[in-house]
Amino acid sequence: MTQQNISLSASFYSNDWEIVRKEKLHLFAEIDEQNFYLYAISDENNVPVCFEQYALSQHQNFTQPENILSLHQQIKWLKEAVIDNFIVMIQNTPFQILPNELNWLTNNGGWQCTDLQSAIDGKIIYEIAGLMNAALQNFSSNIKYKHPLSGLLNQVNAMSKPLADAILCNVHQNAFDIVMWKNGKIQLINSYQMATPDDAVYFLQLAMQQYELNPNKNQLFVSGEVIQQSLFFTTLSKFFRHIEFANRATLQQQGVFKNILPHRFLTLTGIIS
Repeated sequence: MTQQNISLSASFYSNDWEIVRKEKLHLFAEIDEQNFYLYAISDENNVPVCFEQYALSQHQNFTQPENILSLHQQIKWLKEAVIDNFIVMIQNTPFQILPNELNWLTNNGGWQCTDLQSAIDGKIIYEIAGLMNAALQNFSSNIKYKHPLSGLLNQVNAMSKPLADAILCNVHQNAFDIVMWKNGKIQLINSYQMATPDDAVYFLQLAMQQYELNPNKNQLFVSGEVIQQSLFFTTLSKFFRHIEFANRATLQQQGVFKNILPHRFLTLTGIIS
């Protein structure tokens, strides 16, 4: 893998980026198979000052450590920036939800992680492959992992206060997350693989039926990597009467996020805030 095979497909910077990057920065990354989203927050005011999206071709994958190492070498400003810490989320990471009091004792050789979650009164247990962890350590030795669903749950906490019963479908590459709440309490949270939009329709309908929500009455929120002029949104609109895009509960108008559609990166902004 050469550096030329990784393309910078989007970038936003604050006006004082050249000055800020020489101060302490907090880095955040959201990674899926073909995309590496990198954010920097200044130590001074905790406002996002940098966003970069790096993309791979379909035949490559960011779960391959060599691609992460190549990307690190490509980002020139990292060499002169002072990185205080680095928080990473990797999409499509298998997980289990366990009660807080239950100990997690098994490890298959990966990087063991636990996210406590007050929204579900439990903990999300997952592992990060050791080689991926070693490659990401090049960005900063002070690295922490968060599960994407942790950030999403933080956003849902704010969404459930004005609307007691609803369901959220968060779309990312070849997969989607469902979070359903009723009477202001989380009833269901899970991630599903997706080949076509019909897969999302099936699982959303099944979830609503199981928890007695009505597709013709209850709200369906959509977030993530989707736009209104898409087959995904059009397909869902045929089956759900009240469908709209979600909004980030925080950071909507701060820093570089004011230039990004407000229904994107709920998983990430839920961690940053």
